[in-house]
Amino acid sequence: MSGQSSGTGAFRALRHRDYRIYFIGTAVSMLGTWMQQIAMGWLVYRVTGSAALLGLITFLTQVPQLVVGPMAGVLTDRVDRRRAMIIIQALLAAQAALLAFLTMTDRIDQTWLIVTAALLGLFNSLDAPLRHSYLPLLVPVRADLFNAIALNSSLFNTARFVGPSLAGVVVALAGEAICFAVNAASFLVVVIALMSVAGRDTKRAASSGFGRALVDGLHYAWTSYHTRVALTMVVLMNFLITPYVVLMPIFAREVFGGDARAFGYLVGAAGVGALAASLLLASRGGQLGAVRSMLLGCVTAALGAAAFSHTSVMLPALLFATVMGFGGTCGNVAANTLIQTAVPDVMRGRVVSLFTASVFGMQALGALAIGSLASQTGAPIALLVAAMGMVLFVIWLWRRVARVRISAAHAEEERDALVAAGPPGKTNATAGVATATGIRDPADRDLGERPTARSQPASPQAAGASSGHAQTAAIEAKLVQPSAEATRAASGHQSLEFGEELYGVLAAGDATSAAAFVAEDKHSPIEDDPRPADDQASSPR
Repeated sequence: MSGQSSGTGAFRALRHRDYRIYFIGTAVSMLGTWMQQIAMGWLVYRVTGSAALLGLITFLTQVPQLVVGPMAGVLTDRVDRRRAMIIIQALLAAQAALLAFLTMTDRIDQTWLIVTAALLGLFNSLDAPLRHSYLPLLVPVRADLFNAIALNSSLFNTARFVGPSLAGVVVALAGEAICFAVNAASFLVVVIALMSVAGRDTKRAASSGFGRALVDGLHYAWTSYHTRVALTMVVLMNFLITPYVVLMPIFAREVFGGDARAFGYLVGAAGVGALAASLLLASRGGQLGAVRSMLLGCVTAALGAAAFSHTSVMLPALLFATVMGFGGTCGNVAANTLIQTAVPDVMRGRVVSLFTASVFGMQALGALAIGSLASQTGAPIALLVAAMGMVLFVIWLWRRVARVRISAAHAEEERDALVAAGPPGKTNATAGVATATGIRDPADRDLGERPTARSQPASPQAAGASSGHAQTAAIEAKLVQPSAEATRAASGHQSLEFGEELYGVLAAGDATSAAAFVAEDKHSPIEDDPRPADDQASSPR
């Protein structure tokens, strides 16, 4: 994948035909998804009147991400992603159609609400890693891939603005069933788009067992410092802040004295802020900007949630909901960009599945927790408690910004070095890594040592399959064994003098210089200093 982009601007990824087709299909699907989400929330509260059940339904639609999501990531790295996505879209359409039928015939009850929510959660846990990891096939220029991630978020949040407002009107005039039927039809548009794109997956041989592959993905994410911090932010943001959607029906009816329209306006206002954040990030790029945007998202989300919880007037509530939506999306999109900046394609499905599991899984747990807390203390107090928790994380993250930036810059250099190590003539981004690292796949070693009855050269097809298997295993082995430089950049405690020098390099905006700065032994400590922080700061270098 080329690292150069011939386009500039906030919409440069749309110059790629396949992505443009996929973008249009996804736009229709996202609109239907948001209409169903709003209609589902209002239906649950209308039928049961229970804040706890609102939290449970949201929990069931998202909690499978925690269990199924990481396993789906392993499958995503091995299957034809386009074909798998078509199957999942058909299943999602069937779920929405079932919900529309049950609602229209007045057969919907608490049991069916729980069952259909669980089905939706299962299908979404398979769909999310596929969607994210499919983007590189649609956007072959790596510099444009970052823009595509932000544009996908802007698409999601445009639907988040339009969908709830439209759903509020439709529910008030025609009922929830129409929203579910529209969503069922929208998935068919995605299927048509997927069948129209030229991007195809190549069949990838499994380089290790399923369990080993899952462990390798987890190990890679943990030993990559910037990935670990970004995932921590995503976990807390989506556990504490983004479940505010669960409380919106309560705020709309009990705090502001409104109906389904007020509910739609509140969620739509948050969507405006989220869309603004997506467009802002789409016009920017680079790891330094992602880290800064991640911190900005945490601060604005916490402040917006705290202010919204103390508001009893609709107009300022819409403003604070906008701020809250801006912060949540800014943090999530920046973290996604930071994570995907340096992840090798052979690991992309597994690492992306951890991101999606953190987003949707933590939203599920957060919805359950905040719904239960709201039933005991009221919605305003529950949201305020969540905001205070986010403030504590902001304080923690503030002191680690420099280390995150250094780790991200070094990881991208290391990934580019692995790609560049391939011998001439290779078109696969991971080709040649086995040669560069000297790692051989055990299966190939056994094959070479086993005596055979007839000594004949392998066919080109067999050689290609064996070579692809070895290359995949080699790059995975390399990735789960971080280099000494990466370990020093990620784990070394920085002295005050080193921090001041480092910030000077970072201020210049040169990620390459920053990575080189840390890699030098005279600037980077070899191992953690066991002394207290005060002693480290006062000692001479």
